Amino acid sequence: MTFLKRFFKSIYSPDDIATYRHVKTGGLIAQLILLVCLAFIPTAYLVTTVSKTLLSDVHQVIKNDFPEFTVKDGKLQSDSKKAVVESLDQGVLAFNASNDMDEDSLSQVTPVNKVGVGFFKEGIALEYFGTSQTIPYSMANITSKADLVKTLDTAISSSSYVMTLVLIFMFILLIVITLIKVFFYGLFAFFLGKSGRKTISYLDAVRISAFSWTLMTVFTFIAETLNISISYLSEFNILITIVIMFLAVKRIPTDDQSLPQSQEK
Repeated sequence: MTFLKRFFKSIYSPDDIATYRHVKTGGLIAQLILLVCLAFIPTAYLVTTVSKTLLSDVHQVIKNDFPEFTVKDGKLQSDSKKAVVESLDQGVLAFNASNDMDEDSLSQVTPVNKVGVGFFKEGIALEYFGTSQTIPYSMANITSKADLVKTLDTAISSSSYVMTLVLIFMFILLIVITLIKVFFYGLFAFFLGKSGRKTISYLDAVRISAFSWTLMTVFTFIAETLNISISYLSEFNILITIVIMFLAVKRIPTDDQSLPQSQEK
C-alpha cells in the first residue's frame, strides 16, 4: 500500500519527505489519519483502563471501608469516629467525620503527582497536583453512604457508554490539534524554504510538515505503550521534527523542476 510505504520511509528519509510535497490530497489525509491514530491509541488505552480501575477501587473502598454516614445541614455525621485513609494507584481516599482531618491533612498524605479525595465534616476535599479545593455536600448532592454507593453503582454500569463518548470527543480533539500542529509547522517549513530561495508553496510545506512528524509520533507511541517516562518529551519532539523539516526543505533544489515529482497517489 502506497501510503504505508510513504509513512515508513518518512520515519528515516528526509530525501523522500522532500518528494512527498507533491502527494495528492488523499495521501496527505491518509498520513494525518495515521498520525492521529498512533497518538490516540496509547492515550485511549490509558484513560480507559485507569478510569475503570479507579472507579472500581473507589467503589470498593467506600462500600467496604467507609463507616455508615449521613449528611445533615451540610455537615457529615457518623457514629464512627474512625479515620479512614486508603492509598490507591491513582491517589488517596480519606474519610473522617470529626474535625481531626481537613484538606490540609489530606494534602500531607497525597503525593504531588496524584489525586486526593477526602470526605470530611464540612465537605468533600479535593487535592490535585498541589491544588486544594472543598466542595459542599449540598453541591455534590450526597445525603448518605447508601446514596453515594448507589451513585457509584450507576456510574459503573453506565461507564462504557460514558467512556465511548469521552473517547470520541478525545479523538475529534486530537484531529483538531494535529491539523493545527501540521499547518502551523507548515508555516515554518514554508518560510524556511523561501529563505533558501526554494520553489515551494504553502501546501507543499504543509505536506512536508505532516511527514516530518512521523518519526517523533512513532517514538512517542512506543514510549507511551511501554510506559517509559521521558523528560522534556514535547520539547524533544519539536526539536527533532524541526530538524527533519529543515533537512527535507534543504533537499528541494532552487529550481523545482530539476527534481522529479513523485507520482504516488
